[in-house]
Amino acid sequence: MRTLRPGSVGDDVQVWQAFLLKKGLYQGKLDGQYGPRTLEATQLFQRQNALKDDGLVGDGTYGVALQQGLELAHEDPPLPGGDVSLGDAWSAPAAPPDASLVIVRDPRVITNHVPGQLPCPNNPAPPVGYTYWKGGVSPAVQAFASKVEGHAADFPMGSFVQTTIDGVVVAARVEWHDFQGMTGKTGCFRGTSLFRLRT
Repeated sequence: MRTLRPGSVGDDVQVWQAFLLKKGLYQGKLDGQYGPRTLEATQLFQRQNALKDDGLVGDGTYGVALQQGLELAHEDPPLPGGDVSLGDAWSAPAAPPDASLVIVRDPRVITNHVPGQLPCPNNPAPPVGYTYWKGGVSPAVQAFASKVEGHAADFPMGSFVQTTIDGVVVAARVEWHDFQGMTGKTGCFRGTSLFRLRT
């Protein structure tokens, strides 16, 4: 277990926030970002339990929290060939202010899987500051997503592509999907998820 502190980001922070929320100490979002509200709630928990109220969630604070019902997140081992795990937080570079494309690789997406082979790999959460797109999409956004999904040579597995369409930052990530929307087939396919900035 790593020590959590202001500025920490990840699933373990979200688990800690959920614990503090259940204890009635935290009132913010379960966003996995150790900010001022998480610090304040952590220090209150520490004071209530006669711990040093430094805001660091280390062995002592974890120990007391475990006795009070904290359930730690599942193990998240590093992906093959690296030190990045599927559950790690990842920040994309700044999005462009115009229709140009910013293309990077999300290091958390498994790239060495064989299409069609089951089980289909899990995909990571959206990058920090992004959320999955919900609701309808404009024809321009649909065309962007189709371009990213359909051009494997330009957008290999794990590509995270950002642009601005009609004044809105839009991103698409090439990843593994167990359902192919165009055909209705199930299996393990190259797919694209759309994202927008979290508001």
